[in-house]
Amino acid sequence: MLGSSEGRYINLEEIRASFEFDRILGSGEVAGKPETSWDVLLDRGNEPFDISFPPVYGVHPSLTLKAAVLLPCDNQDGALLNSVVESEIAGETDAGQERIAKYVTSKTVSHLNDAVQHFQLVLDQCPVGHPDRAGALANLATTSPPVYIHESAQLSCKLLPLCPEGTYLRSIAAGADGIDFTHLMKTSYLRRVVLKLCPLGNEHHPKALDKLAWALSSRFEQRGSIDNLEECIQCDCKAISLCSKGHSERDLYLNNLALSLWTRFNCRGKYHDLDEAISLYEEALRLCPVGHESSDFPLDNLGVALFTRFNKRSDVNDINRAISLHREALMLRPPENLYRDYTLNNLALALNTRYNKLNVSEDPNEGH
Repeated sequence: MLGSSEGRYINLEEIRASFEFDRILGSGEVAGKPETSWDVLLDRGNEPFDISFPPVYGVHPSLTLKAAVLLPCDNQDGALLNSVVESEIAGETDAGQERIAKYVTSKTVSHLNDAVQHFQLVLDQCPVGHPDRAGALANLATTSPPVYIHESAQLSCKLLPLCPEGTYLRSIAAGADGIDFTHLMKTSYLRRVVLKLCPLGNEHHPKALDKLAWALSSRFEQRGSIDNLEECIQCDCKAISLCSKGHSERDLYLNNLALSLWTRFNCRGKYHDLDEAISLYEEALRLCPVGHESSDFPLDNLGVALFTRFNKRSDVNDINRAISLHREALMLRPPENLYRDYTLNNLALALNTRYNKLNVSEDPNEGH
């Protein structure tokens, strides 16, 4: 809070915040405008107070502060800025953030385009090695309109190596499980863009293949085109072929391919797809430590595949093993687990099916 030499207070219209712990590019992003007048807050003296803001993207920001009055200082020599260039960087960044704030409320595309221009000017003044280059790349990548989606993905790829693990900027360039670009939307077209940016030999190429496979699988579920499912299976196979047996995500890729093959079996009824899916689930399960929470998916999925095969071939070993696997998966999914109900349903269905077909007397009570 600033005060003039006459003692009159200058009202603060908005509060800005940075999501990084080190350098702040410009004055930060607009967090919101206070809903409590500053005159009321200053009357509280040294007592801490909470400031709440209107919701931003569904979140209600709040701050706990103490009010203080500072006399204005003589800054004619630009002591707060190291150079004219840094002053221009801060000014252009703040101007871009202001345009973004206007775009969020008005949805006027011209504000978004103006923000891109400001952020591009900032990036032009932050060459490789500049301490603000990561922030400049992040601003431009997350602001670029959809028509510049390829350029936005390229910027994210440049941003990734500049950001340490665990930082906010890193989360923009990469999701929790590797390159994701979730801010660019999840479509097969955009996944192809990411795959092109991570060619064969790139460490993220298998993950990009896996993400494209998931997008194609989702598209198959929505449109029912078998071509999407076939391409999904091809991508899954390529991802697995690039991962040695010791690869940290090989079990994930095996599980995804098995699921795609199981889906194709349900469409075409070819038993080799079902048998191969079961073999892949078993391999994925062997790669998971016994009792580890990550094994709940392969346990439950393998149980579903064996249950499917039992309904086709009536092999009692399949239904018995399916029930055992669902029980193991259920132990790893406590009541608060999002997938517990799914596993309970699978177990109940398997128990009731075994009772109806094999007349195993203890199943009805457990199945209900």
